[in-house]
Amino acid sequence: MTTTETARELILLAGGPSIIGVSALLTYLVRTLTGDDRIPRKGWLALGAGCLIAVWLGLLLIVAAPLVWQSWNTPGAMDPILVFLSATWVLAAVLLTALMFKGKAVCRYLAESYPPHEGPWSVRLLRRWTRV
Repeated sequence: MTTTETARELILLAGGPSIIGVSALLTYLVRTLTGDDRIPRKGWLALGAGCLIAVWLGLLLIVAAPLVWQSWNTPGAMDPILVFLSATWVLAAVLLTALMFKGKAVCRYLAESYPPHEGPWSVRLLRRWTRV
């Protein structure tokens, strides 16, 4: 398989049906965190959705990294498909970074969704970490 074919497959992997799933999960996360209610079920779903997106983006970054680095270090003009792959890779890195920064907000939401001094042991750990 050539680098162009590999790049095309990676872009299809990132931009196919998975982009709809990632968009839906990100929309759910944003709506949950901006809402005024604190429901434990929503908090656990938001934490799970965030972890799922982080794993997906991390896998995409790891799998595409060798080809992206190779395309950046090859002299001469880049094939347009490699430019699209590079842009997708950078976007995935930015989204993963944003998720990492919002991770504490999700944990805070989950800690606030239980009454003080109640909830499972994991919520007590989250309270210590977020100081809620």
